[in-house]
Amino acid sequence: MQGKRQTNNRAELTAIKLALEGIVNYAWNTTKKNKTPASATTRKKQVIIIKSDSKYCEKGLKTHLKKWKDKGWLNSKNEPVANQDLWQQVDKLNTKIAHLNGIVFDIEWVKGHSGDEGNDAADKLAVAGISKGRTDKSTDT
Repeated sequence: MQGKRQTNNRAELTAIKLALEGIVNYAWNTTKKNKTPASATTRKKQVIIIKSDSKYCEKGLKTHLKKWKDKGWLNSKNEPVANQDLWQQVDKLNTKIAHLNGIVFDIEWVKGHSGDEGNDAADKLAVAGISKGRTDKSTDT
């Protein structure tokens, strides 16, 4: 990740944003290739599940997002929602996906470091990315 504000929550949320962008781009490219958008009755339903070990992201998407929007992006303490910039981007993408015929997106929480193949692989990539970032910075003199 780039920028000054780097936290685990921002990294998890950024990963979800990138995954949602991928879903939107996939749907757009599929429609473009077929020249006509498939209707809900002709397009086979596709369920896309993003797995995350972040309760923050899972609860945010499933429970809090609508409440935050309804309250003008304020949390339950009437304070600005943390990482609002990313949540707003995720919300826009989520809304686009909701309007796509035949594509349903969901997020599923998985326990981290518990043997979930995809989660363990993502963890290894994150650690490698952190190590690479530190190496890259040490050569910038």
